[in-house]
Amino acid sequence: MRIALALALALAGLVGLCGCQNNKGPQTTEPEMSAEPMTFTPADVPPPEPMPTPIPQASRAPAYTYAPAPATPTPVPMAPPASAGRTHTVQPGETLWKISGLYFGRSSRDNVQKIVQANPGLNPDRILAGQKITIPD
Repeated sequence: MRIALALALALAGLVGLCGCQNNKGPQTTEPEMSAEPMTFTPADVPPPEPMPTPIPQASRAPAYTYAPAPATPTPVPMAPPASAGRTHTVQPGETLWKISGLYFGRSSRDNVQKIVQANPGLNPDRILAGQKITIPD
């Protein structure tokens, strides 16, 4: 039965391809589906495409590079003036007024100004415990 059906379909396909029906020219037909399952042999199947060779991790170039950080200049400590006398470490609760009284015998505006002039960059309104200041002679 299957063979007869396959022959009939093949004959119908040939008649359609030859253009013999009603002199209308070549006829196009849809591709026929076979009733039998298709089988493939290894020769029919192309070999798989080869996988790309992975690049070893060590030879990969980085996606981006970093520029070296700019060198920061080393701050140069300011040398005390040549006529510098002693160094005092500020204790908690001390003010320049109290410190001038310790070293000059009495507190005065002039003595505080001497300490400020001997320490460039010193803020007289804000001295901190642990800060080292120079006391002029």
